[in-house]
Amino acid sequence: MPGHGRWMIGPLSGFRLSALLFVALVAVYNVDRTAMEEGDAVPNMNLPLALIHHGTFSFTPNDYPAMFAWQSRPPLWETEEFYVRSWDSPIGDRPASEWRKQGDLTLHGPRYHLVRSPTRGVYVDTFGPIPGLTLFPLVWVLDKLDPAFGTKFELGLAVAKLHASMLVAASVVLLYWMARRFASEKGSLAVALTFGLGTCAWAIASQNLWQQTVSIFFLCAGALPLIRWPERPLPTALSGLAFGVAIACRPTSLVLVFAVVVYRALYLRKTLAPFLLGLLPAPLAIGAYNAHFFGSPFTFAQSVIGHQMAKAKTGSDALWQTPFYVGLAGLLASPSRGLLVFSPVLAFAGKGIVTIWRDRRYLVLRPLTVGMAWMMFMQCLWFDWWGGWAYGYRPWLDATPLLALCLAPVIDDVFRTKWERVAFAAAFAWSVGVQFVGAFSYDKSWNDREIFVVRLPGVRKPFALLNEPEARSFAKTRHGSYLGPSFCNIDYSYCRSRLWSVPDSMLIYYVTHFRQTRKERFHLAWRQLSLFRHAARS
Repeated sequence: MPGHGRWMIGPLSGFRLSALLFVALVAVYNVDRTAMEEGDAVPNMNLPLALIHHGTFSFTPNDYPAMFAWQSRPPLWETEEFYVRSWDSPIGDRPASEWRKQGDLTLHGPRYHLVRSPTRGVYVDTFGPIPGLTLFPLVWVLDKLDPAFGTKFELGLAVAKLHASMLVAASVVLLYWMARRFASEKGSLAVALTFGLGTCAWAIASQNLWQQTVSIFFLCAGALPLIRWPERPLPTALSGLAFGVAIACRPTSLVLVFAVVVYRALYLRKTLAPFLLGLLPAPLAIGAYNAHFFGSPFTFAQSVIGHQMAKAKTGSDALWQTPFYVGLAGLLASPSRGLLVFSPVLAFAGKGIVTIWRDRRYLVLRPLTVGMAWMMFMQCLWFDWWGGWAYGYRPWLDATPLLALCLAPVIDDVFRTKWERVAFAAAFAWSVGVQFVGAFSYDKSWNDREIFVVRLPGVRKPFALLNEPEARSFAKTRHGSYLGPSFCNIDYSYCRSRLWSVPDSMLIYYVTHFRQTRKERFHLAWRQLSLFRHAARS
């Protein structure tokens, strides 16, 4: 196991490789030159602006109308979910602010990514402040360079994507150095690229500032010192600090960190104190945040609104209601969500996990596998195991760097055996291809796809087909009635069977609609930055 216990983790060439890997991956993650607006990421993008301009963690309808739903009335389309990008946005022949002034737009309530604080009466980020805080330094600089930065939505998307891509690329580099303790340079690079290109880290985490994007980085930052410098006080404290931020970002990391604490207590007792010292600040800070906005340090915003979302999606307000076997089968093998469908290369991690638990040389990896398994187990029970509108297995995204790390003990053996090498190469190529399709063309349209409805005599449940000619022909040959087009949102219980359909697979949809869906994505609008505009004029 090369590199155990050394402070210098490799020769200069190793650091050059790390820099090259980082830059190359940031370029790959941005080469599509487009971005997607993701509801989960909207408050993370806007939190730095709220802090800079208003000194607050909360959002108001006046400053951030896009984060709220609006009740409209004629002559506007009448709905409780009217969307207002900004008050200057034109709606028909006048700006949105004029429609509001006339009473044609009134506040209906916050969108799902905001929660009303019961103690303060303000609206805060459903997914907590940590993701947005990581973006703060970059936004602060850009806001100073361009005072109008906060009004340029597409530029904000580009900045959030750049930040997310750098976090994921940095996570890949950290994973490479973790793998170097157990594998050759070639094998370690394969482990890192498996995560960086063959998982939804590319198609999801690198494309916008998701909660999982930040969690992945801090989990990797916490695991690296544990693996490379397990007995050194300073790296140990930094490991604790990173793991603490991971907990503050996504509490599902708690069991993983607890497993690390147990491991240190059993095998590295002298390092337990610095680890706990580093661990505590972030959870204490998020506890104070929770107490301020929700009255208890243990009440997270996501759990508050989670009950409402569970009720809306399933009819029950229970958060952990999915039968384990349903969530496991879906997240492993669903044609539109399964890890083995979107990243089959990670199947080789199973061999690594067996090796880790058979061979004491890999003892340090055992607490990480325990925490990883717990995170995956809990997501199988979550009320929307499919992760809402997303590409692939987003609920398991936090676990993917740890799954990839489990390849490290066996990757060199895989490369030595011809059939395993060929199988790994084929699985890797498929996985990268799937991520390419998602990164370049995912536009959320599959999640609420247009279908064509037919009702047959004597059959209570209508049939949904994927194109109109087929639906009309089916109705005619079966003596039924063609009812016309509709939309089928996978968050609705009567549409959830789509997650198990092969003909209606998300992958088939985005491959066959690649050009069409790619046009629906936002272009990276770096030219909107006033610094670039002034340079172009000169």
